[in-house]
Amino acid sequence: MIQTILRQSFGEHLAVNTILVFTLAVAATLNAWCLSAYL
Repeated sequence: MIQTILRQSFGEHLAVNTILVFTLAVAATLNAWCLSAYL
């Protein structure tokens, strides 16, 4: 019972981390693109 709960919460954390990393990567790419467009 506890193992399934831990596994489920771990999966949720993994999904949240993936979304965060993806968002940061998109933001960094947009930042670099805007900078290169202005330069």
